[in-house]
Amino acid sequence: ITKAERTFTELRKRFPRNRSAHRSYLILGEWYENQAEWSKAIKTYEAARSARLGTAQQQLAILGLARVYRETNRDGLQLYAQFLKVYPTSEFLPDARLGLGRAFVDKKQYRQAINAFKRLQENFPDHPFSITAQRDIGDVYAALGSPRPALAAYQRHLEAMQAHGATLIAISPQTPDNSLTIAEKNDLKFEVLSDVGNTVARKFGLAFRLVDELQAAMSAIGIKLSEFKGCLLYTSDAADE
Repeated sequence: ITKAERTFTELRKRFPRNRSAHRSYLILGEWYENQAEWSKAIKTYEAARSARLGTAQQQLAILGLARVYRETNRDGLQLYAQFLKVYPTSEFLPDARLGLGRAFVDKKQYRQAINAFKRLQENFPDHPFSITAQRDIGDVYAALGSPRPALAAYQRHLEAMQAHGATLIAISPQTPDNSLTIAEKNDLKFEVLSDVGNTVARKFGLAFRLVDELQAAMSAIGIKLSEFKGCLLYTSDAADE
């Protein structure tokens, strides 16, 4: 990459007005982004914004900077909003609207996030990001602890996902019988698999243990987690903390 940096720098010096030369900013920015070298990515995308790039490349620089801001817990929301205001007819509007919705999620502004995702779907129903937005809507509902809207959101675009070659499955720590009940009650057309023992959840780092107070509260209202869940992470077994 050091050789590439030197080559691109020399290229821009020798051809200061050449748009292809200036596109090297974007190439480097994306590379730094993929390598999680955030400070270099920010510096490179900022340089691209200041350079006299073509309109499309200028827009890509702003979107790249907004992505890096989100990854580094900075305020990418303003950049996405600015993009939508300055470039209302951009070919990259789906990217900006998806990013805007995710920036709202970062700030836990879930209602605005859902509205942003729905706006994307309304304006670009045939764009692949429309399906991505539907998945993100489901994720928002799931984060809010609302499983029914989440499942409905995933199912609403199931056929579109399948048309693009995607396969949708749900994985639950519940026992096979209870997982089947969820699928039947919600008339789900995708599989709901049972992750007994939270084997898969552990591999993804998603497994957790309910605190004793919450276990006691659930037990008091008749919820027997040991019968409902197919794992020990919901018991007082200290080994699974």
